[in-house]
Amino acid sequence: MSAQLPPITERDLSFHEAQAGIAAREAAAAAGGDVTQLRALVGAAQAADTGTATGAPKLKGHALRGDDLLVSLCFMLYAKVFGEDPRTQVAAGMDEPTIPSLKAIAALALIFTQTDTAYDLLDRAADVELSKDDAAGWARDFTRSAADFAGDFGPAEIGLIGRHIVTLARRVSAGEDEPGKSAAS
Repeated sequence: MSAQLPPITERDLSFHEAQAGIAAREAAAAAGGDVTQLRALVGAAQAADTGTATGAPKLKGHALRGDDLLVSLCFMLYAKVFGEDPRTQVAAGMDEPTIPSLKAIAALALIFTQTDTAYDLLDRAADVELSKDDAAGWARDFTRSAADFAGDFGPAEIGLIGRHIVTLARRVSAGEDEPGKSAAS
């Protein structure tokens, strides 16, 4: 026998929704930022032209993106979910590729070519409001998507990813990506 609940008025519903919104904003502020502002930035980055030049290297028909906002967020989320930056894992295994470095190459390939998908999966895997099992499921989905995309990579594709990382690192160390300075300056 189920208990009869009293009817809830629209006013009560509105009040509870407002309370939940306030609690979410407070939790986001405690975690270091307003989630709605971050999501707005991500939405703008997804909607904007990725800025990949016509001559940008391509991997399986996808242009490799640079270190734009969405790619940078993917790196931060990847480190939060998997405990390490994939670029570090690749660098550690460049002389003799290991399973972790091959997984990192697959992750980088997905991040640099299908950034929206990578961001969505990593964002869900890093969501602190999800149960650990659900978050782990999203992390597995990311790993599976990366492996599916990069499963048939050979030395040419692996080399392309490595060169892309080195090119981006050189640009940053040369100061081309400093705030207030465009890459073309």
